[in-house]
Amino acid sequence: MAPRGFRRSNGITVVQDPTDALFHEMPATALGRVKPDHVVPLSEMPPLLEKLVKEPAGQARPVPWNVKYEVEIAKGKAVTMEDMEKMDRIGRRSVLTCPDCGGTMWEVDDAKLVRYRCHVGHAYTSELMSIALDETLRRTLATALRTLDERVALATKLSTDARQRGHSQRASSWATEAEEFAQQATSIRDSIKRIDEMVARMEADATVAPPEAERMTG
Repeated sequence: MAPRGFRRSNGITVVQDPTDALFHEMPATALGRVKPDHVVPLSEMPPLLEKLVKEPAGQARPVPWNVKYEVEIAKGKAVTMEDMEKMDRIGRRSVLTCPDCGGTMWEVDDAKLVRYRCHVGHAYTSELMSIALDETLRRTLATALRTLDERVALATKLSTDARQRGHSQRASSWATEAEEFAQQATSIRDSIKRIDEMVARMEADATVAPPEAERMTG
């Protein structure tokens, strides 16, 4: 459950200080979505949690139906047609497909957070969805590149065999196909290179330390 889901269910939220985290993106994202009750470094989290669990329970509040339903979906609830209708109430169907199962993704506007969820239970933030699509695209391009390289090798061999048998016209035809396949392969290699460069820039930007988070006490 996301921090906002905890808050809507009257829970207490604790977020690690991004400047103290090995991967600061996750706590920084949480801080950008909701105002937590506590922001502390990892070393202070165990005593804080021990203190919180010993405090009297707050006023009970019914868990919102959509929060409860999404938790059930994430836990592997069997999907029915009624579930599809409930998903339509939570969000709107997008043009995107799930990177994990290929199913329809629902776009859910959750306060400042735009996220995607399929009816099986796979969920992505918009940022993670972008990364997943990049990975899917790269795998697809790599498969296409491998296939084209094989086509080049085969067409070149067939051209050589035809020439050795004295079939010059057939040899020329196979050589032309090999050249066309090679040009297509070069275009895909350039595309993969551009994707790798783009991902490298995104990773470099992600390593820049965020501003020091303001520590909050409960």
